Amino acid sequence: KADTIQSTGGGAATLTKQSAPKAWLSYDQSGPTVNDSFNQSSVTDVSVGRYNLNFTNSMTNKHYSVAGVGADTVIFCQRTTDNNATNASSTSSCRVESLYFTGSSVVNYYDSKPTTMVVNGDLA
Repeated sequence: KADTIQSTGGGAATLTKQSAPKAWLSYDQSGPTVNDSFNQSSVTDVSVGRYNLNFTNSMTNKHYSVAGVGADTVIFCQRTTDNNATNASSTSSCRVESLYFTGSSVVNYYDSKPTTMVVNGDLA
């Protein structure tokens, strides 16, 4: 039994090399307003439907897994730079983009509320 588990430096123990989410976030993109989070230092509004989720503790590499759900949108994490995303995902942040669909066609980028994200991978 244990009430508190601490690192040798006295802070919270960090999970590494284990199958547990390393970050998660519940927020409304229209603000953006953070409802609750873990390992998220801030959310940067880039433009409508585009956000940078900034980690408190960095990931080992940029090949972590991100899953997200938004109201009436498809959420994905931008992996490479292109004409629309000048700041793709890195070890310290994830570029999230929300697209609104009608049938099988993309309508536009969309500020979804609420939005939830979870990140799996290894911490640096």
